[in-house]
Amino acid sequence: MEEKNYLYNEVEKIITDEKSYPYPQNVAMSCAWILGNLKGVNLNIFDMDNKSSICDYTVIGYATNYRQSQAMAQEIERQMKKRGIKVNSIEGSKEADWTLVDLGDVIIHIVLETSRDNYSLEQLWNECPKVSIPAEYYFSDDAGSGESSSNEYF
Repeated sequence: MEEKNYLYNEVEKIITDEKSYPYPQNVAMSCAWILGNLKGVNLNIFDMDNKSSICDYTVIGYATNYRQSQAMAQEIERQMKKRGIKVNSIEGSKEADWTLVDLGDVIIHIVLETSRDNYSLEQLWNECPKVSIPAEYYFSDDAGSGESSSNEYF
């Protein structure tokens, strides 16, 4: 229960308390924070505002296995629903190497790290501006330091 409260409180800070991120960037940043704290790697946020009519932000994160991928999608769904943000759909089976979470203005792609080269999602949007993700958004083995213990996460 303590872990769920921690997730809720930290995501709440980004969505409502952090005034430097307007909507829907705050939602994208929250989703990146969730992915990073569930040990997602190679996170990217693309500002799609002037490039796509489908969404304003695209978040990409990589998981090391199916279970982790599904946990990430479920946690994003849980955290967004608690805040009244509609989850339009979650696409991808329990053993899919790509899961998509559609929040309308923000679309999240969770891909297995082993399939990264197959899809090359970052190359699809390489002309779009990237949003900087703070280092403290990534999981850390150092208790409370907020810094990643490995450069692999970037």
